[in-house]
Amino acid sequence: MILFQAVTGVIMSLQVLVQPLLLAETNSIGAVGNVPPSTHLYMVQVYQEYFANQRFGYGSAMLWVFFVIILVITLLMQRSSRFWVYYEVDRESD
Repeated sequence: MILFQAVTGVIMSLQVLVQPLLLAETNSIGAVGNVPPSTHLYMVQVYQEYFANQRFGYGSAMLWVFFVIILVITLLMQRSSRFWVYYEVDRESD
């Protein structure tokens, strides 16, 4: 349970998009180019590439890189889970 919550928590924290867009002082969601630098995150950049700049190939490539990063982090957490997650095993059933 802890491993699942840790993995999904890391993934959700990396996918933040809505909060920086809501913090931008704009009148419409289409004016995403005016996001302040303090709230400019990776997913905001992807959103800008897709919808503001209409560079769909570059935005898709950014999402593939993001997928690989999340995959590596998830695999590292899965491999290291043997040190911090306890699995109860019945040794007498073998």
